[in-house]
Amino acid sequence: MKRFTDEEEYEMFSIKLKHVKCNDKSQPLIEEGITLKKREEDIFAFIPFQHYFLKHVTTHDKSKPQIPTHLKKLLSLDHQKLMKQITERRVE
Repeated sequence: MKRFTDEEEYEMFSIKLKHVKCNDKSQPLIEEGITLKKREEDIFAFIPFQHYFLKHVTTHDKSKPQIPTHLKKLLSLDHQKLMKQITERRVE
């Protein structure tokens, strides 16, 4: 990589930078005014469906054990019965 120690102009993204020799630490000086443009698209536009929340699926079939959607229900003793039913269904 070339190091700019002399007074040279480097054009990058239509912004002219002027490198000046200054105590072994060269710092660029901006010659022109910089105009920042805001992007019209959102940053999440490249990831489709990221802003959508997952919807709960409800079923009316009572033959299969239902896993509760809320976590407080799992803290009760019904959790053991539920896990037992799930393992029995897997064995069958």
